[in-house]
Amino acid sequence: MTFIKSLKSFYISMKASSKFGRSLKLEKKGRMVEALATAREGLKILDTMDVDRIGGPEGSVLACLTINVEKYANELKQPGADLKDIRDSLAFLKGIGSVKNPTYEKTRADWIPYFEKRLEDLRVL
Repeated sequence: MTFIKSLKSFYISMKASSKFGRSLKLEKKGRMVEALATAREGLKILDTMDVDRIGGPEGSVLACLTINVEKYANELKQPGADLKDIRDSLAFLKGIGSVKNPTYEKTRADWIPYFEKRLEDLRVL
């Protein structure tokens, strides 16, 4: 990936990151329908060929947004994240490997099996 493409990918991921932050604020206010819609908007921003979806900050934002969509959708009894988002989030979480950070490790321990099960349920793993 060239420097310009990497910079563009990073810039797009920062736009999506703002949607992640907004979804968290809406969740704290109990506005779950809006939180879900905002998290989905963030995923839509990342759904472009210009984004390295499983690398660096882009993958982190993708995984966080996908986790939020899944959490909110389950709570609201709505469809969850798209197959592509689940698959790429799983690849990112597996790709970062073990990190000496309890938050990352808990996220990986909770969500890798969850995403694998979702893909298995969809019979695409």
